Amino acid sequence: MELTLGIESKNEDTIVLEFEPPNSGLSSLRKLQKRTQRKSKKLESPSSTNLIKHSYHLELKQKLCSLNSSRDNNNSTTGYVLWQTTPFFIDWLLYHTDSNTQEQNFNLRAFVFSSNVIELGSGVSCVSTVILCNYLSNSNYYVVTDQKGILSTLKENIITNKHEIIHNAKQLKSVTMNWSKPLKESFASNNEEYSLPEEFFHIEVEPLDWEYVFSQKLPCFVEKALGDTYSRNCTILAMDVIYNDFLIKPFLNTLDTLFKKWESENDSSRLTKNDTQCEIKCEKKGIKAIMGLQLRAQDVVQDFLLEAVLEYEFNVQVLHSDYLNSSRFCFYVISPSTQ
Repeated sequence: MELTLGIESKNEDTIVLEFEPPNSGLSSLRKLQKRTQRKSKKLESPSSTNLIKHSYHLELKQKLCSLNSSRDNNNSTTGYVLWQTTPFFIDWLLYHTDSNTQEQNFNLRAFVFSSNVIELGSGVSCVSTVILCNYLSNSNYYVVTDQKGILSTLKENIITNKHEIIHNAKQLKSVTMNWSKPLKESFASNNEEYSLPEEFFHIEVEPLDWEYVFSQKLPCFVEKALGDTYSRNCTILAMDVIYNDFLIKPFLNTLDTLFKKWESENDSSRLTKNDTQCEIKCEKKGIKAIMGLQLRAQDVVQDFLLEAVLEYEFNVQVLHSDYLNSSRFCFYVISPSTQ
C-alpha cells in the first residue's frame, strides 16, 4: 500500500481549504489554488442542535520535503503533511445532519461541542483546532498535541488562521504560543457592536509522545483539560493516527492513561460541594475518544479493534450513516469500560 495514499495534496506546500454548507451552492469542502473573494461572517453563536451555516477558509503550510526524510523528527514524518481524514470528518460533523442525531443515547456533535478537546497526533494541520474552537463556548480548553518536531509548523498554521475563530463567546488566549493578549482584542477594537467577553478559552499546543507517556508526566494543559470540572465532557480527537501495527500499543496506552487520569480527576468522592453542584448543572457525561481511519490495510484496523476491545476492554462504537458508509473512512467512538 502506497505510503502517500490519503494525502490531501502531494504537490503543494501551501494548501487552501474552503469549508462551505451544502446549500451555499458550492461543494461543502473544496480546495482552491487562489483566494479570490472574502465572504463576510456574522457574529452569531453556532448551535450544536441546528444546521451550521458558517463557512471557513484555511491556508495551511505542510512540509512535503520532510515526509520522506530519514533525518527529520527521528524519522517520524507523516505528521508533516495534511491527510484527508481530518477535513472529511470536520465537514461531516459540521454540515451533515446525521452527525447531529441521537443514536444509542449519544449525540456526537452535541458531545463534542460541550467538551474540552485533546487532539492526539494532530500533525502540522490545524483544521480541527481552528474550526472546532468556534463551537466550544461551554468549555475551557482545546489542547492540540504531537511530537516536538511537528509543533513549530503547527503553531505557525494556527497563528495564520486564528482570524477564523470568531464565534467562540469567550476571549481566546494561549500560554504555549505566547499570546499575552486575547486573540479577539484587535478584532473587537474594529467592531463597535462586539463586546469583549470576560471569560477565557485556551488554545494550547503541547508535545506528547505516546512512546513515553508512562515515563513522563502529562503535559500541563492536557492535565488541566482532563481535570476541568466546568466542562460537561472531554473529547479526545485522533484522526488517521493508526496506519501500521507498531502504533497500536503506544496509542492505546496513551488513551488508557488519559481515560484513567480523567476518571481520577472527576471521581465524585473527591469533588467539593461546589464541584458537585457544577457537575449536576453541566450534566457531565464523561470522556470519549473519536478516532478516524482511512481504510488502507484491513489487517491493521482489525488488529487495532481486537486489542482495544479484548486487552484494554474499551467500549468501541462504529459511527454509521449512508454518507460515512459510502466513503473510504471509518470512524469510531471509544470510551473506558466504566462508562
